[in-house]
Amino acid sequence: MYSLSSWVLLLLPALQVPVPAPAGPESAKIVKTEYDPRELAEIRERAMGRAETPGHKLFISRCALCHDPIGHSAIPRPTLGPWLDAALVTARGETAVRNYILNGSAGMPGFQYQFDAAKIDQIIAYLKTIRPDARPKGVTSAPTIPAAPASPD
Repeated sequence: MYSLSSWVLLLLPALQVPVPAPAGPESAKIVKTEYDPRELAEIRERAMGRAETPGHKLFISRCALCHDPIGHSAIPRPTLGPWLDAALVTARGETAVRNYILNGSAGMPGFQYQFDAAKIDQIIAYLKTIRPDARPKGVTSAPTIPAAPASPD
């Protein structure tokens, strides 16, 4: 005699619904570009000064998850934090940006225990190299949050 689970296993293939095939394959256009990655790395290192290179690395490791101004995500998506670039640093001032990085806000953690003054200066130096028109197409930003209050020092 078959148990209930055996009957389910015997009848399961009969209950499957066939899935229709896709309408028609779209041919993808593949463009091959020859380049030397070492040459590109050298050009990038020459383009960035000494202060920007470590700032770029810090930004990628700590800030890009939420701010992602250079489109590291494979899928265009809204950023969790505001768009960061040279225009924002100029508009708010380096002191306000520094205080915001240190103290954070309701939507952003403060980094006063992770970054010393030199690391924050490196991040700000890197942000000053990001042009406002470098924003990836199709990526929207979260609403801009007002500047953080000045530190009580």
